[in-house]
Amino acid sequence: MRAIVFTLTLLLSTVSAAGQIDRLLDQFFSPAEMEYCNTAHQAEYMTVAEQQFLQYLNLARIYPAKFAEFYLAYLKEYDPDGLRKYKRRNRYYYGLYKDLTKLPEAHQTLLLPDPQMFQLAACWAKESGRRGKTGHKRRRCTDGYDAECYSYIGSQKAMDHLILLLVDEDIRDLGHRK
Repeated sequence: MRAIVFTLTLLLSTVSAAGQIDRLLDQFFSPAEMEYCNTAHQAEYMTVAEQQFLQYLNLARIYPAKFAEFYLAYLKEYDPDGLRKYKRRNRYYYGLYKDLTKLPEAHQTLLLPDPQMFQLAACWAKESGRRGKTGHKRRRCTDGYDAECYSYIGSQKAMDHLILLLVDEDIRDLGHRK
C-alpha cells in the first residue's frame, strides 16, 4: 500500500507542477502555438514529461522572443537564485535571455520525436546510470548518432530540465544552448 501511495503522490505532484507551468505558459503562448509545438503528443513510447520537454524546447526554437519573456517569468516564479544571477547580468542566466531575444521567430524547424533516437538515448541513460558516469564516453549504445544533451537533476518537471540545458551554467562553449 505504501508504494501505491508514494507513486500516487509523486504522480500528483508532477501533474500539479506541470499544471502550474502550463498556466504560466498560457500567459505567453496561444493555444495554437502550444499545439503546433506539441510534436510528441502521439509518441506513446515517451512519458508525459518527455513529451512536454520536446514541446517546450520547440516553443523556445520557434518563438524565441516569447520564450525569453516566459523565461523571466519562470525565474521570478520558480528560480529566485537564477533571477538574482539574471539581475547581476550573469553570463549564463542573462546571456540566455539576450540570446533568445536576438533570434528571429521560427529560425529553427520543429523537432520531431524519433523512436530510434529515443532508444539510443535510453540505452545511454542506462549505461551511464549503471556506471555512475557523466559525460560522453560510451562503451555500448554507439550504433547511430552519439551526441547528447542531458541533465542530471532530480526534478520531475520537464521545464526545469530545459531551463538547465538552455542556461548551460559553467559550460564554456554553451553547447547545450546551441
